[in-house]
Amino acid sequence: MNEKKHNIPAAAVSALFLVLLILGGVGIFLFQRESSEVENRSLQTFPQPSADAILSGEWQEKFETFTSDQFPFRDAFNAVGVTVRYALGSRLVGGAVIGTTPGGEVRLFEEVEEDAERALRAEKTVASIDALAGTGVRTVLLAAPSAGAVYRDDLPAFATVPDAEINAALAGDHKFLTVSPDFAADESLYFRTDHHWTARGAELAYRAYAEALGKDPVETSFETVSDSFFGTLHSRAPLPFITPDVLEAPTLDVSGVRVRAGGGFGGLDALADISLYSKDALDAKDKYQYFLGGNYGLAVIENESVDGGVLFVFKDSFANCFVPYLTRHYEKIVMVDPRYYRGSYSDLCELFRTVSPDDVLVLYEASNLANDKFLSPMLDALAEDR
Repeated sequence: MNEKKHNIPAAAVSALFLVLLILGGVGIFLFQRESSEVENRSLQTFPQPSADAILSGEWQEKFETFTSDQFPFRDAFNAVGVTVRYALGSRLVGGAVIGTTPGGEVRLFEEVEEDAERALRAEKTVASIDALAGTGVRTVLLAAPSAGAVYRDDLPAFATVPDAEINAALAGDHKFLTVSPDFAADESLYFRTDHHWTARGAELAYRAYAEALGKDPVETSFETVSDSFFGTLHSRAPLPFITPDVLEAPTLDVSGVRVRAGGGFGGLDALADISLYSKDALDAKDKYQYFLGGNYGLAVIENESVDGGVLFVFKDSFANCFVPYLTRHYEKIVMVDPRYYRGSYSDLCELFRTVSPDDVLVLYEASNLANDKFLSPMLDALAEDR
C-alpha cells in the first residue's frame, strides 16, 4: 500500500512562521520582565531612545541585550541549551563548573577566571587589615575557604582549585589573628547549587572563632526551613536532574535581638528594622536571603540580654548566616558590606569612633577577599583616622 503524502503549501508554512515571529515580537514588548528569578538577576527592559544614546551606540547595545533578555520562553530554552551542552561533555556553563560528589550528585562551583591582578589585590587587602590591627584594636580575619578548595576532589580535571592568591598573601606573620576552620570534605558544609556555606558550615567556623577569642561556643541544633533551595550557581547551570539543596537554620535563642539595616547614609539613626531571619525569602528564588533578608551596606544587631561587648564586622554575604551565632557574645554588632555601603569614609570613621568596638572581624569568602576592591580603602581610612 502506498502511503499518502500530505504536502503543506509553502505559503502556509511562511504564514505560520510570520505569525510566530509577530507574536514573539509583540510578546517581547508587552510582557517585559524586570528580573529573572531563575537567573537571579535584573533583565534589560526596552531602552528609551535619545539622540546621544543612539549616536554613541549605547542604545543599540542596550536594545540588543533587551531582545536577548526578553526573548519568549528564555528560561526554558536556556535550560535545554545547558542540558545539551552537558550531554555533549561540557562541564563549564555560564561561569559554573559542574562537578560530581562521591555519591554521584552534581555539585556546582564558581569558575576561577584568570586575573593577573588578583594576587596584588590580595596582598593589598591583607596589608590593609594588618594596618588596622596595628592601631591596637583586636582584629580577626576569617577567610572562608571557597567550595572548590574544600571539595577539590569533586572538581572536574580541568578546573583550577581556588584561593591560591589569598593563601599566599596570608603567609608569614601578621598583627591580626587568623581563624582557619578545619573543613574536612563533609558534604553538609556547603550547598551543592550555591557558592555559600550552609548554617552547619558557618557553625563550624563560629566555633573556631569563639575558641580563638576565648569565648564559650553556644550549643545549637538545626531545623529545616526549606527543602527546595536552588542557589545562584543553579541559575547559571539549570540542569533539570539536579536535586535541590536543603536550607537549614540554627535553633538559637534570639529573644531580645533587634536588627536594623540600610545603605549607610545617615549612620545608625537612618536604619530601618529588619528581621534576623526573613521568612518571605523562602517563597523567593534566592532562599539564602532568609538570613538577614540579603545584603545591606550598613546593619546593626543589638541584643539587650547581653551585657557589653561591641563587634565591628566587614563582610560579604558569607557573614549573613554566621553572625546570628555571635548575638550571644556581643551586645552590639555593627556590620559594613563595602560593596553596598553608601556613606563616606569620614562617616565610616565617625561611626567607628562612636561605637568604639572591642573586636573587628573581617569575614569574607577567600575568593571574594582576593577579588575585592572596596575593603582595602575603607580599612586604610580607619587606620589613618586612628
